[in-house]
Amino acid sequence: MERFKQTALGAVLAVASLGLAGTAHAGVFTIDDSQLDLSTIAVGERQVDRITGGYEELLTLDTDGSFDAAAYWNVGQYFLGGTSVSNRLGSTGDDGDLFYGLYAVFESSGNYDAMTGEFTGTTGSIALYLDPDLNTTFGFNSNDAADGVALGGTGDDILVGWSDIFERGAGSFDPDSDDIGSFALIFNEWMLSDEGKQFFTSPDPFYMNVRVTGQFDFIEGFEEVDQRTTFEVVGSADARWSGQEVPEPAMLLLLGTGLVLLGFVATRRRRRETGLAA
Repeated sequence: MERFKQTALGAVLAVASLGLAGTAHAGVFTIDDSQLDLSTIAVGERQVDRITGGYEELLTLDTDGSFDAAAYWNVGQYFLGGTSVSNRLGSTGDDGDLFYGLYAVFESSGNYDAMTGEFTGTTGSIALYLDPDLNTTFGFNSNDAADGVALGGTGDDILVGWSDIFERGAGSFDPDSDDIGSFALIFNEWMLSDEGKQFFTSPDPFYMNVRVTGQFDFIEGFEEVDQRTTFEVVGSADARWSGQEVPEPAMLLLLGTGLVLLGFVATRRRRRETGLAA
């Protein structure tokens, strides 16, 4: 009976601690394009909960079951809920006085299962930049994703934020399916630069976690991997930022109940041991 009590108590405390430490929610944040001379006709502050755009990626698979991925992602829209938010986001060739660019560079590595087509990321990084003059060029340093993304025309670009604290990542692909594949990357300890704090203006302090999800729309040159092989991937991706939730009242009650039970069990044990000693 005593062992059952201890086991049940341990379960209560374990569930409560997971609820306190593991929950997070996607957050609304404010973007302000008026503070960094990004446009002669700035939109100003806008509330956003998601940014989205297209990406190009190199995916290199090795026969030892490892992978490397490198990608550049050009943001095309801001959203709040399901509604597009007005902006001055542009693309190469647009008027750099009226529009600006926003892009990110991703890198990830890990393991893949050739039988199931599933990927598990073990390391990764993300960096987000503003391109005020829309003159940044994008490419790759070689035909191997491990060599990373090659950027040009970045003299006026502004680092907004970054993270190399990779929590986890997962993905899957099936080149023979209409749904070729998808992925999710989660980073912690998101850091804003001083200029980034003028662009992402609230909340302050800003959210600590960023989740990037996306899908593969096209894979070039897919074949059986009998050596280290690289594929070109084109797709779309979303990014959402989040923070730790305030614990639910029910979770606090559960933790409190566990602590009370812990004190009760400890008190009974002390009394029993005192009685035996007498």
